[in-house]
Order: sequence, then C-alpha cells, then structure tokens
Amino acid sequence: MKWPSELRIQVHSKESGQPMRGAVLFILIPACRKNGYSLGPFVTDERGEVRITREGAERAISAIRAESPMDYADDLEECLPILRVDVESRKSLQERWSRIKDFYPEDAGRLRSLLNGGARLASTASRVEIDMSKQEDLIDIEVT
Repeated sequence: MKWPSELRIQVHSKESGQPMRGAVLFILIPACRKNGYSLGPFVTDERGEVRITREGAERAISAIRAESPMDYADDLEECLPILRVDVESRKSLQERWSRIKDFYPEDAGRLRSLLNGGARLASTASRVEIDMSKQEDLIDIEVT
C-alpha cells in the first residue's frame, strides 16, 4: 500500500455538516499474507480530523508484528491498497471493549475512558472502505 506522508481523515455530521470533534475511529489495513492490522483508537480533533503519518502507521504495524510474529507478516508497503475506517458508536465501542478486556487490559482501559465520556460517539457505527490507490491525503467521512 502506498501511504501518504500524512493521511488526514475528517469526520462530519450528516445532519449539520459540521466537523465531529471527539469521534472515535479504528483503521483496518488488510494484509496480503496472514492477518491484517487494526490501528487505533484515534479521536478526532476540533476540526473533526485525525492525522496519521506514514511513520506512525509503520511503527504501529512493527509493534503488532513484534508482539505476535506468527500471526502477522506484511509491512505497510506489502498490505493491500484498501483502508477500512470504522467510526464507532457507543454500542460498537462497548462490544469492542468487551472482546478485548480480558486479553488486553491496557487497551481496554483506553476504550473504557472513551466510553465514560472521553469521546463523542456516533449514533450509528459505520465502516467506510477506501481504495488507497485512488486516494489523496484527505478522506472525508459523513456519519449520522
């Protein structure tokens, strides 16, 4: 996958058209070999944006590969040119927390703090799939 030096993802409300500050996102990067990568959570800023540098994505993928080398093989450049962006609702974030709480308590703690008021969660969870071979450095997502 060709990743820009900095990828910007902007989330805005379908109803008002305004940027959604505090939205929670996860980025899913499918791999060619073995498992794909889930990066996040990311929380949008006052402009409704998340910025992810190539170096940050590469570091996150390296850390995942180091933790579970039998489950992951590809580096960022070897991954499929597809990005799946999940914008979380309260229900979807609660389900994600429930799945990881026993195995990754530190990550679950971060999700718990977001559930306890550290985020503005979408009313409905949504997933947007982006073809990165045709994408510029800004992804614009509309949520309800």
